[in-house]
Amino acid sequence: MSYSQLMSSLRSVASALRKRGLKTGDNVVLIGCNDIELPLMSMAVWRAGGTQACLSVNLPRDAIEARIEEIGSKFVLTDYARAGRIVEVAKRLDFVRNVFLIGNEAVAGCTQFDELLKDAGDECPENLDDIDHNSAAWLAYTSGTTGTAKCLVLSHRTVVGWLSPYSAPRMASKTKILFVNNMNNTGGLSTAIGSTTCHFELYCISNFSEENLLSAIDSVKPPAVNMFPAHIAWVCKYPHLKQYDLSSVKIVSVVGSLLNPKYEREIFYKLPNLLVLNNVYGMSEVGLVCRQRLPTMAEMVGLDKSKAITRHVFGSVGTVHMFCKLKVINPDTGDKLGPNQVGEICVQTPFMLTGYLNKPEETANFLREGWAHTGDKGYYDENEQVFIVGRYKELIKFRNLNILPSNIESNIVSHPAVEDAAVVGLPHDEDGERPLAFVVLSERKEVSTDELMVYVNDKVMDEEKLRGGLRFIEKIPRNELGKIIRPELMKLL
Repeated sequence: MSYSQLMSSLRSVASALRKRGLKTGDNVVLIGCNDIELPLMSMAVWRAGGTQACLSVNLPRDAIEARIEEIGSKFVLTDYARAGRIVEVAKRLDFVRNVFLIGNEAVAGCTQFDELLKDAGDECPENLDDIDHNSAAWLAYTSGTTGTAKCLVLSHRTVVGWLSPYSAPRMASKTKILFVNNMNNTGGLSTAIGSTTCHFELYCISNFSEENLLSAIDSVKPPAVNMFPAHIAWVCKYPHLKQYDLSSVKIVSVVGSLLNPKYEREIFYKLPNLLVLNNVYGMSEVGLVCRQRLPTMAEMVGLDKSKAITRHVFGSVGTVHMFCKLKVINPDTGDKLGPNQVGEICVQTPFMLTGYLNKPEETANFLREGWAHTGDKGYYDENEQVFIVGRYKELIKFRNLNILPSNIESNIVSHPAVEDAAVVGLPHDEDGERPLAFVVLSERKEVSTDELMVYVNDKVMDEEKLRGGLRFIEKIPRNELGKIIRPELMKLL
């Protein structure tokens, strides 16, 4: 789809929604994979004066129904794989007026999305003067990795603020970007829409697999790719990289969760022309907080592999982004800490969430005196580089010590037979909690429990030793951002 086609389609969809009864402030739910219709519908809903909410594609029917009922959505956009569930939900919720379906396959109870594109666009608002900029534009659910997911409210002002930093001073328009993130989360969708403001050529993988990622790089030849830490780990371990031409990739942006230090260094050698590893930090409640300083076009010309590795600050998520303030506090006293002192990361921006929907206590706990208390554990150094080391809610309380699961996990996955790992606290009468590891073995690789326990315990500090044991499982539960869903593992204890 060209940019002129995008603008024409946007007007048609906005007008069609208005004719079907969408009023200012009405909500449209989007639930689907990486199809071009998702960002198109989002922009059209905003142009029509409505609000949109993206839901995870993995939600069961009951959870979908609960969330649509919570936010009162009158319209739903979905794909063929989820259409059956959505139609069942719509029948039970009489306020849902239409279910729009992506693709050409018909499903009873759905209207094809292409019908909206046939609209003449004559009722698309020419301006949005009647819209309160502080009213809701985007409803998004938190990842729920540490508990029940909450619905956060983002205003029109916030959405504009998130998109305003996007420009193309370092990469020319029409630059090819291979987009791997999920469009049904705030980071993914804002990146996709933000990339359109730069007039990039955006290539999306709808049917994702790691092999498809490599094939897409080989065929598209993009200079820039965004990946999750799990993708980078997989690429570093994949034994047949030479079957693919990966030479076009010069910039990789890493989003979602912490990057294993081993693979942060190794990826520079696996991608032959990689010059910039942009490890970013942000969250749905506040947007982008930190990023690496990207080199200018002139700097890129003189940059080689050795210089690229030298300029990269390993372990850092970069420096504080424009419009943002960041401080580190003692979580017990609230006192502000200085460089190289570990504490809770707190953030302040003009574009934070309005609040959590119908949860005033959670909102007040997160937003205190204008600062967002992220729950992330980290620090900054003398050069204002920011480092995230874990989540306070994920800490394992062993005796009188706090243990970061991520440190143990990075040592476990360094074993050549390990594909993935997650560590949680096993309740113990005397010690409080003991570290217990869930481990996924690589295909055609073997190692015994005792052998792996000895390997890990020799590498970690005494309090980090796997006193709770080690269990092999088929898969570590992760959300679309690659974050470990630890409550699911706790159910297995």
